[in-house]
Amino acid sequence: MFGSDYPRTMVEITYKMSFDFILKSSEISPENKEKFLGKNAKAFYGFKNAKEIEPIKNML
Repeated sequence: MFGSDYPRTMVEITYKMSFDFILKSSEISPENKEKFLGKNAKAFYGFKNAKEIEPIKNML
């Protein structure tokens, strides 16, 4: 899960930069990327039919 309460978040690195880092990293397996970027949250919160939302323009 992305911790936006970390003191330097959104100052040194944006959410988009963090997201791109995860996607492009060769240090994280595809399975772990999938878990980190949503699969764990869907399982934890019980979202069975969660739909992808459209990106909101001008948001970090």
